[in-house]
Amino acid sequence: MMKSMIDRCCRSSRLLRLALVALVVACVAQVAAAKASLTAHRNVGGDTYNFWLYLPDDYEHRVGAVPLIVFLHGASLCGNNLNSVKRYGLIDAVEEGRRVDAVIVAPQCPGGGWKPERVHATVEWVKQNYPYDASRVYVVGMSLGGFGTVDYCATYPDEVAAGIGMCGGGTVSASRQQNLAKMPFWLIHGTADRAVRIAESKKVEANVLSAPEGGSRLRTTWLQGGNHGTPARVFYHSDTYKWLFSHSLNDSDRPVNRDIDFSVAKLRGAYNSMPRGVVAVENAHAGNIKKYTDAEFDSDDFDMVPYENITYDDIDFDSSDFVPAGFDDESSNGKSMLNEQGRRKISGNESTAKPQSSTKPAAETRSRTVTVRSGDTLDRIARRNGTTVDHLCKKNGISRTSTLRIGQKIKL
Repeated sequence: MMKSMIDRCCRSSRLLRLALVALVVACVAQVAAAKASLTAHRNVGGDTYNFWLYLPDDYEHRVGAVPLIVFLHGASLCGNNLNSVKRYGLIDAVEEGRRVDAVIVAPQCPGGGWKPERVHATVEWVKQNYPYDASRVYVVGMSLGGFGTVDYCATYPDEVAAGIGMCGGGTVSASRQQNLAKMPFWLIHGTADRAVRIAESKKVEANVLSAPEGGSRLRTTWLQGGNHGTPARVFYHSDTYKWLFSHSLNDSDRPVNRDIDFSVAKLRGAYNSMPRGVVAVENAHAGNIKKYTDAEFDSDDFDMVPYENITYDDIDFDSSDFVPAGFDDESSNGKSMLNEQGRRKISGNESTAKPQSSTKPAAETRSRTVTVRSGDTLDRIARRNGTTVDHLCKKNGISRTSTLRIGQKIKL
């Protein structure tokens, strides 16, 4: 009898171990399934754009409860190569380590300008297939995307909880732009922007202020001395998402959050809290360099001390990495690359139906360079910039096995 009891205990013990193993496997599978994902969607039907769709960690367990952010890119990323959309902005930010707890839709404009109705059709398709919290929809864009953000939010002010339009303007009518007064909206523009003059954003401001609701929900930040590339850092700063997520369509009277602001100095710390490693800050007055870890360095302190020449040991921010040729102030020779309708200027030999034509203006055919970042490989640089490793090797006179140095310039 004792032997029988021992046998039963052993069998029970084995069954318990098997059950525990099965439970662990199930938990691991569940965790793996909850990881964030980024997928390309093309020709999904109707009058929609091709787009990238980012789903945050644990989305499947929070379907319908996660906010949505729509990212509208600038003119240099127009075309039919979705990888171009990763070159700067929101998708690049999440790939580089910025945690954004939201569904992200990053459509690609084939050419010309953004059409609000087509953006809306894309967003609606996502809503039907990947439900999100419709009371927390946000739109952000830069340059041509800044124009697109103004136009979209002015067309659908009752569907967008908050928007940020950077270094752009508006192409819809002045009366429609007045709809921005109904929602929290933030205009950001560099005062030294020569690609899209700050006057374009100030026209939008004037139209909003003339609305019956007034400008109580409008924010304006004019970045002193900032050029066309300066606002790109907004996509990488954690405060951007704190500001967006502080708004909801359910807010009584929909007030705008005025507790967060940006300056050129603060934006130099856009990589703060991203997994970048060590920050080096040079105190020009004391003649020394102090090192901080990301956790120790507070970019807000930069406004209060005489530090300058902020650099990151493992990534030196270069605006050309985020503002492609044609929208880099230095490559545009001081001439705006957008016409008055917010569309990229084209030569007489170009067709808007072929935005990638080889007859682009000289400013856009100039060689671009990117700065090698920590962990970069030729393959990663190629994917981020919509090109191939073979092209990079030929352009730079290197081989696939060449060693890359942090801070090295790579021609595109």
